[in-house]
Amino acid sequence: MREFVEFLRTKYGPRESVYEAQGRLAYLCQKKDEKVVAYANRVRELGKRILDAQKRETGEISEEFKKSVDEHLKTSFLRGINKEIIINKEGSFDLVEGRAIEAEKELETSNMIRRLVLAENTPMEKKASARRVEAEVVSCQYCQKKGHTADKCWQINRPQVNRNGNRNMLNTQRDNVANQSNNNFRRERTTFMNQNPINRQQNFNTRGNNFLRPNFNSQNRNLNNTNQNYNHNGFNQNTIICMYCKKPGHILKECRKRIYDNSQQNFQNQGNGQIPAKNGATPGNIKTRPTRMITGEPESQSEQ
Repeated sequence: MREFVEFLRTKYGPRESVYEAQGRLAYLCQKKDEKVVAYANRVRELGKRILDAQKRETGEISEEFKKSVDEHLKTSFLRGINKEIIINKEGSFDLVEGRAIEAEKELETSNMIRRLVLAENTPMEKKASARRVEAEVVSCQYCQKKGHTADKCWQINRPQVNRNGNRNMLNTQRDNVANQSNNNFRRERTTFMNQNPINRQQNFNTRGNNFLRPNFNSQNRNLNNTNQNYNHNGFNQNTIICMYCKKPGHILKECRKRIYDNSQQNFQNQGNGQIPAKNGATPGNIKTRPTRMITGEPESQSEQ
């Protein structure tokens, strides 16, 4: 069986010379987070390849060549091992490997104890910052940016656009209303600021009076108590205005102020006879003159 393995190795194994294998040995070093056992196995595997190349070239392996290869393996192992592992360099490659494994275990134990002691004496703020530093930084698979993942990427979750390049209908209507309001405000402000100070004050007073109390003349008065063509800054054109109290929202027949005034007037006039209140009459007591008898003859003749 051993002969068959040697045949396959010589037949299909890598065709490298002894010097090539020794050159590869010079570049070996322990990787980050790699155990000493794994690093030693890589060094030992390269040593076997050197022996195989020597046997393939010369047909035999002498004891001096084996000792030379073992010395090269030990030198390369010590040169590439972690600098925190300090061991005795005397002895063969196997002895140095055993010492390195024991030193690695002691180093891990001391580091663990040091971390526990520091964790007890470290404030909470420093602990939180240390956890943030040690935490793995995530990156988005869509936009290739760090700090978030693809399920939280704003480029995927942003509002969809239609074929014309516009946003959805709701956002479009909202933007149109905002733009229209801004344009109206800019246009009115520009017109107002371009006027001279006298006209500006007159227009301001006129606008304020029209807004607070609409002008109800006899020509513009509506019998149905509605204000025609009254639209100021987007208000309803058919606003109902009471003709008695001059307040919007109700008509004359529903005016509570008129009903209250009529009831007070009727209460005061109960002794002299009830006088029915007229629609639209000015509230207050009606003064009556005393009656006087009129005869057919003048007052001057009767005295004679």
